[in-house]
Amino acid sequence: MASFALLRTARRAPKGAGLSIRGPRALLVRARTRLGRSWLDREIARGTERPATPALALREAQLVSSRERTRLARRLEQVLVDVSPLGTLSGVVRVDVGAVEAARPVLTELVLSLRSSEAVAARGVVLAWRLLTDATSPVYASPPGRFADPDRLWHESLAVLFALRPLTAAEVAAQ
Repeated sequence: MASFALLRTARRAPKGAGLSIRGPRALLVRARTRLGRSWLDREIARGTERPATPALALREAQLVSSRERTRLARRLEQVLVDVSPLGTLSGVVRVDVGAVEAARPVLTELVLSLRSSEAVAARGVVLAWRLLTDATSPVYASPPGRFADPDRLWHESLAVLFALRPLTAAEVAAQ
């Protein structure tokens, strides 16, 4: 069973992900990755270049998988489509209609990048998920009485778009 789980992960992993662990240790790595997902995502968002642990390598492979990219693209599309002005009161955090409209071209480009067959960087995927899951994200309307910068979503979305693009070997050498 452990080998089957590892093979399924290894098939989805990008080249060079280094997922050659077999046997019971593979289950341990998968469990560590599942339980430490938020910590691993923070490490990836900080810009950890080379995976220092098998769990980090596995998490990066999960993030850039077609399944995860499709899920993220769908959620971004929902933000673009479900933009409606203030309606009934509910416990749901409302989308900032003005900010989404201002950032629509960049958000659309994000969706297209995620849906393309081109490689993406795990850091960009983490940052895109943060746009959607953080309640203080510029995607969502600020509480009454708080000033919201209408261009903040555009700027942060653009930063995510650039983070999605993996560095080439020449760019890495130049750093």
